Amino acid sequence: MTLAVRRVLAALTLAAGALVASPVPAAGPPSQGPFDPVPEGSYQRSCRDITAINGRVWASCNTGSGYFINTDIDLRYCQRPVLDNVNGRLQCSTGGYGQGGGYGGQGGGYGQGGGYGQGGGYGGQGGGYGPPPPPPGPPPGPAGGPGRVGLMVYENPNYGGRRLEVAGSVPDLSPWAMDDEITSVRVLSGKWQLCSGRDFNGQCWTLTADSPNIKDIGANDKVTSIRKLPN
Repeated sequence: MTLAVRRVLAALTLAAGALVASPVPAAGPPSQGPFDPVPEGSYQRSCRDITAINGRVWASCNTGSGYFINTDIDLRYCQRPVLDNVNGRLQCSTGGYGQGGGYGGQGGGYGQGGGYGQGGGYGGQGGGYGPPPPPPGPPPGPAGGPGRVGLMVYENPNYGGRRLEVAGSVPDLSPWAMDDEITSVRVLSGKWQLCSGRDFNGQCWTLTADSPNIKDIGANDKVTSIRKLPN
């Protein structure tokens, strides 16, 4: 497949994904390219709105229970341009392409019996990557149980990256893959406490207003649980 065809397919993937409603609107890739070929990987079975631009990939991925969260990854940190979806988060794939691993055929490499054809590669006999076992996913809807969303937490500063809606106390953020990942917060209503330990233990920070970067209070990438405080 030529690079031009792959760019067209990447653009069509973006256009088709935009027609599908997502419970968490993506922060979005840059509005202009150049578009890259969409990388291979099992994530394509459980992610949508896939876009690749300038070596970075954006997607909205299923956490395993029908709940989609926004995620992105820099392919420059991957040894191979192959991705998996792990709990709704794009990650570099650790699986091999063919028999014995690597890009080629038996024993790996690009040599005899390998490449992209027999015995290995992306679709040859005995090779390819398989989908990882489905991970246990978080319950659908906002974190903290049903109810009105009062808090929005974000992976990046200035309310960028993946987002999680919170309606009540959450003793452990790990099912949502947001533990030690929060950098900015929007307070829609009420008073909230962000804690570094599970079950609201460790150091806690109380917020009543938006914070575009909780690094200012020393909480960046340290939050593991969230408690809703009485008004």
